[in-house]
Amino acid sequence: MESLFERVVPRREVLAGELTEARFAASLEEVVAETAPDAYGDADAFFAATYPSAGLRSLLNEALGRVGGGKPDGASVIRLETNLGGGKTHNLIALYHAAQGQLSRERAPEFMDPGLLPQDPVSQIGVFVGTSSGATSFPETDGVTPRTVWGHLALQVAGRAGYEHVRADDEALTAPGATALKRVFGDAPTLLLIDEIARYYAVARGVRVGDTTLAGQTTAFLMALMEAVDALPRAVLVITTTEVTDAFGEDTAEVLEAINEARSLMARKELVLKPSEEVDLPKILARR
Repeated sequence: MESLFERVVPRREVLAGELTEARFAASLEEVVAETAPDAYGDADAFFAATYPSAGLRSLLNEALGRVGGGKPDGASVIRLETNLGGGKTHNLIALYHAAQGQLSRERAPEFMDPGLLPQDPVSQIGVFVGTSSGATSFPETDGVTPRTVWGHLALQVAGRAGYEHVRADDEALTAPGATALKRVFGDAPTLLLIDEIARYYAVARGVRVGDTTLAGQTTAFLMALMEAVDALPRAVLVITTTEVTDAFGEDTAEVLEAINEARSLMARKELVLKPSEEVDLPKILARR
């Protein structure tokens, strides 16, 4: 009987000594900036190495179905909940690639209902990763350097024209209302991805804004944002949270409180998904 070492043949990159940790370190920010290694930045390579878990299929069906118009009753707010390293960033990358039109029609049936795949790339995509910025330091976009999460997202989604709707609040570090955010997004298909927001709270809490803090203003913004996307038929917000027992548990609890309070302003409750289950792990590893 053959031993495991005789039976299993390592991948070419393992035998050649070319396998790096970067292959397993998903970074949504790098994918958006087009600086990610091919394992994540190249959509074909990414989907070829991705196992279509039930959680991932649900995410793509719900989010793309709503922004594409094929599933008008889809959830407007989707929360990916897991512990650290549970696959949430990987799922966001899959959604980002698919929203950009990089999930081929031939491969789509493996990952989602192909009838829900938008005919055209989603025209407005905004991404925020909580570990990528300081409390008020964000990258320049379209000639403007924003100071808040809402300014950062507005510039990505709608450029300087859209940013004007929240400029005053961005400069003052005060949360805009749902009405202003709806003006930013308009009627165009809009996908918003917010990852690791609890970690941002840790630095935002140190910035005073009147009688409150930037973290408090960010909570108010999240509530207004959820109300806004719920009112727009082609808008979706996907936000990730980890367990309240992790290193940023206090901040995660604040995010969850904002979501709970926003429910009363939303026609639909948010959809909570787990990116993958423990039973998926062997298939995920085999696919990688």
